[in-house]
Amino acid sequence: MLFVHIPKTAGTSFRESIEEVVASRSRRFRKVERDYGASAGVTTSAVKEATYLAKDVSQLVIKSPEDTFMTGHYSIMRYLPHYGIGRVCTFVRDPVSRVVSEYLHACRHHGVTEDFEAFYRQPGMQNRQWKLLAGQPLGCMGAVGVTERYEDSLKVINARFALQLEARTSNANPVSRDKYQDLINIHRESIEVLNKHDIRLYRQATLLLDRRLKALGDRAAPLAYHADKLPQVISGYAWWPESSEMVVLEICRVVEGKVSDRVMDGILAKEFSVEAYGLGASRKGYVGFRFGMGSLRAGQYCLRESSSLQVLLDFKR
Repeated sequence: MLFVHIPKTAGTSFRESIEEVVASRSRRFRKVERDYGASAGVTTSAVKEATYLAKDVSQLVIKSPEDTFMTGHYSIMRYLPHYGIGRVCTFVRDPVSRVVSEYLHACRHHGVTEDFEAFYRQPGMQNRQWKLLAGQPLGCMGAVGVTERYEDSLKVINARFALQLEARTSNANPVSRDKYQDLINIHRESIEVLNKHDIRLYRQATLLLDRRLKALGDRAAPLAYHADKLPQVISGYAWWPESSEMVVLEICRVVEGKVSDRVMDGILAKEFSVEAYGLGASRKGYVGFRFGMGSLRAGQYCLRESSSLQVLLDFKR
């Protein structure tokens, strides 16, 4: 598993839960690698040697990515080629709450004395989550948790990675709730203006969690997918992570928030996609689709997989 530990998103609690699995000699994960920076004591020796001394990540040979747990504060692109996107796990958090928490943590542990507004207006503090995930499609990742819904997130993570983790709290901020809430109330609007990418990412992650919880409840395998709507065309890619079976899609009308009649079916995800191939898609990358919307009347629609009915995209025509 490649765990992209975005700061102040409950990542420490999750990491420690996984490390307990390793310590228990479970067969699920047998090795841990950590990358929290060259000078961090928790960074493992193999990472220090390859990533920071040799400056050649390719020397860090992950022979068994399926049972090696890699964690740390890094961009997903640093280690993604070792693992493939289907083994990626991360947590995202409401951007305003996250930056407040990071500020209070920095004041408490790193001697930061500047005021909060000066802190969050630094370019490096803006859209931190989006930058660390480098624009990679959330729907193709193995699991994307939401901090505010930690227990729901664990259900999806446990199912995807064959784990039995329980909720725990580590590295929580002991600062009074009143101070934390005051900073949120005073600065929310300004922070949201500066973190539009993170806000969009957070909304996508929340929607994805809802969809995967539904698939889990329906006992359906989670679909890996990405879909974009252009003015007259919808395109993307979709595949079953554990199967070479072709994904078949359909479009249904949505009326008053409920799926109504099917208006287009038999959309096959069978075209070659360079992007999907690079992400490690099944079927050697022949998982792409593209179709026009010219035959659709004005209205609300959804694009979904035909058998499990998992929704890839809600859109208007």
